[in-house]
Amino acid sequence: MTIVIAGLPDRERATAMGFYQSVHSLGMFLGPVGAGVIGESVGYGGLFTSTAGVGILAAAAALKLPKREATPD
Repeated sequence: MTIVIAGLPDRERATAMGFYQSVHSLGMFLGPVGAGVIGESVGYGGLFTSTAGVGILAAAAALKLPKREATPD
């Protein structure tokens, strides 16, 4: 969570963290609901396949993120 607010001015950190927490909470609710819908409609095999697909897409997106240079302490 620290990375979310790193580099932001002090006056914007609370807003950024609040937005992050809102999106996180929404995902924590919609993830299981979506998994239940997929599991009921296509079974566990389809559920695990779709979860693997989301994981692969997330990994590919993470690899495309710009690299940060290390900052000296």
